[in-house]
Amino acid sequence: MTPTIIFATAARAQMGRYISEHPDRAPEFAAALRELTRELAADPAWAGESRGPFDRILVVKPLTVLFRPAPGDGAVYVVDVRLHPGRD
Repeated sequence: MTPTIIFATAARAQMGRYISEHPDRAPEFAAALRELTRELAADPAWAGESRGPFDRILVVKPLTVLFRPAPGDGAVYVVDVRLHPGRD
C-alpha cells in the first residue's frame, strides 16, 4: 500500500515561500517533489537516513526534507523542508 504523504502546515508554507522567492527554480522543485514521492512510496521506513527514534531525513536536491513515517496510519508526515545549500 502506498502511503499518503502529508505536509505539515509549516512545511507546506516553507515550500510555498521557496517557490515564490525562486520562481526560476520551479522545475527543480517540481522534480525534487516527484523524486520525494517516489522514494517515500517505495518504503518510507528506509528512505533517507534516520534522525532520532521517529524522524528521517532525505536530500532530494535542491531540497532537504525531514519526515516521519507513520506505517500504522498508512501515512508519511513531512515536518520540515529546507533549501539545500548549493545548486549542484
